[in-house]
Amino acid sequence: MGLDDTHIPQRRTRARATGPTEAWADRFDVGDVIDGRYRVLSSLAAGGMGEVFKVEHVSLRKPFALKVMLSGLDANAELVERFKLEAMAASRIGHPNIIDVSDLGQTPEGVVYFVMELLAGRTLTNLLADEGPQTAARTVELGLQIARALAAAHAHGIVHRDLKPDNVMLVDRAGTTGVVKVLDFGVARVQANDERTSNTSVGRVVGTPAYMAPEQARGAGVDARSDIYALGLVLHELLTGEQTFTGETVHLVMLQQVEAPPPPLPASTPPALVELVMGMLQKRAADRPQTMERVVHSLEELSQTLREPPPSRSTQVALAAFAALVVVVVAAVGLGSLEAETPVVQPPPPVPLAPPRRVVQQPLPAPPSEPVAPRVLSLEEQRRLLAEAQAALKADPRTALDKAERCVREGDENVDCLLMAGKAAGLLRDIPTARRHYLRFMELAPRDHRARKLVARLLSDYFDDQSRH
Repeated sequence: MGLDDTHIPQRRTRARATGPTEAWADRFDVGDVIDGRYRVLSSLAAGGMGEVFKVEHVSLRKPFALKVMLSGLDANAELVERFKLEAMAASRIGHPNIIDVSDLGQTPEGVVYFVMELLAGRTLTNLLADEGPQTAARTVELGLQIARALAAAHAHGIVHRDLKPDNVMLVDRAGTTGVVKVLDFGVARVQANDERTSNTSVGRVVGTPAYMAPEQARGAGVDARSDIYALGLVLHELLTGEQTFTGETVHLVMLQQVEAPPPPLPASTPPALVELVMGMLQKRAADRPQTMERVVHSLEELSQTLREPPPSRSTQVALAAFAALVVVVVAAVGLGSLEAETPVVQPPPPVPLAPPRRVVQQPLPAPPSEPVAPRVLSLEEQRRLLAEAQAALKADPRTALDKAERCVREGDENVDCLLMAGKAAGLLRDIPTARRHYLRFMELAPRDHRARKLVARLLSDYFDDQSRH
């Protein structure tokens, strides 16, 4: 991967590539059989060097992902070696958080390819585009899996050198919140007794500028501490939702990597996590943690401290009452007809007659002063508060709850603000508050299913947490 304008980092957008470009769309077609063994089912994606297809082994009928070099690149011997290195490096490590490579070959026509496990999930780039900044606990969970993968690579003498959100996939797995897979070892440096196994030399700059270590940007030698810096950038981005360093040109970005301090992390970030991330982003390699194993150890300690404590007895009672009430509400209203039922009003019990009391004449009180009506937020003010609560929801749910509840109080019980308040309280595991807002929402909007779905999700997430602890 060289340095050109296509690698200038810009602010992320939600735009997605929907298919292959014309430059490489005609390499293989659906139905083609590659090397007599792999039938092409569809095109999945394209990277800087290759196209990835979904294929099926013709004998085993098992699906795989198959990567081939882009048309025209296979005439370059150095690029062919780098492409093969990607497969050999991943296969050599054999770690559950690194994509598994099962085959490497070349067709009779000279097309080089390798075969990988087929993953269902999304990259961290997609995760950030869909959800925005991640919580500290979620960031530590993802970072710990990445760090373990890189520690295993370093133990085999392999430095990734191009770690970035695009090269980390979060795979859907039953019973988990997602399993990390580190991808694309195409520019990895393999350290061995014979340094000729390295696919680059000092002075040659490879990688992606937004995720380069300072020494990498200067063209100096790289080692495991360069991956530590790149992981620090990924953690920083997960916490802020934005790339750490951006610019209009490659050289401006690389200059920031060498000289500029990283922007501060959100105020809600635990101090120990701030210390770790900023330590990983030190400009001098000697000032960072010296091994990825050290980073793994620090993240494991953070994972323990960020784990939620077991619920108190009062919380358990409140949760049980909430669950019972949800069942009653859903059963009473139903999912088909959501018309509110007319309540049955019981007549008050008879009041016993009291002996007559002597009436004492009292002077007439002064007429009450006119009460001051509470201020009601305008629709525009309610929308602004709701947008601010939404923006703070993941990173700072307490602020989101405060803003949403103010919108409820001063906005004539805006139902969208009620729903936002319930979400924020749910993230804080404040079950009674979430219950109050969700039930009021259901009273005001009986035809709206959103609160019922959120109630079910809140209970499911809560019980999942308890089962893990």
